[in-house]
Amino acid sequence: MKLSKYSSNSSNLDVINEALFEEYLDVINEALFEEYLDVINEALFEEYLDVINEAMFEEYLDYLDVINLALFEEYLDVINLALFEEYLDVINEALFEEYLDVINGAIQVLFKLFKLGCDK
Repeated sequence: MKLSKYSSNSSNLDVINEALFEEYLDVINEALFEEYLDVINEALFEEYLDVINEAMFEEYLDYLDVINLALFEEYLDVINLALFEEYLDVINEALFEEYLDVINGAIQVLFKLFKLGCDK
């Protein structure tokens, strides 16, 4: 008798677990996403920093027209926000030392990162 009671409980437990999993999956995923978003972004930035730096100074200089178009049309607010919050010191230094290519490269990287974020 006890054996059948436990096997019945075991079956009920599976049903309960499945119901809980299905009911709260979205909540759990959302909580995980919100909690770890900064960590994920930081990890992505650190992982791809060398690639981004290489792209800044070598590969993506041909995209200047695309970036200028983006600056003056669609992505002006996004790029300005990034420039003035995150990279203000770097850009100020570049302005005063006449490193226009560095500024253009930074803008290109910001555009590429934004585009990568939109594609995903």
